[in-house]
Amino acid sequence: MKNQDIINLLRGMLKNKGSVIETIAESIDESVRIQNGLSKAKDTVLSNPSEANLRKMLNATMKSLETQSKTITQLALIALIYAANSNFTTDLAMSLNKLGHGAEALQEIFRQKMEG
Repeated sequence: MKNQDIINLLRGMLKNKGSVIETIAESIDESVRIQNGLSKAKDTVLSNPSEANLRKMLNATMKSLETQSKTITQLALIALIYAANSNFTTDLAMSLNKLGHGAEALQEIFRQKMEG
């Protein structure tokens, strides 16, 4: 992904938060479709390992990898934006508290505050 692509993605996210949520939901659906499709393709190739089937499987796999790579990039960008958010530390502390590690979370927050 080029810098301009990232900038365009960020602009789109800024303009329409709903589209970000929609993109994530679509990515989940696409991942499930890819998983199911690859599973069926694998079964086909294993039951009939002809050169034509192997070529189809390779082509489908490459398309799937391209789609998954794009999705990972988008989700990583969303995670980066969230991690840079001022609420990130508080959200992590709340999660640790729910998991029974609230004292650790508070100690780390105070340590970070004291260090500046």
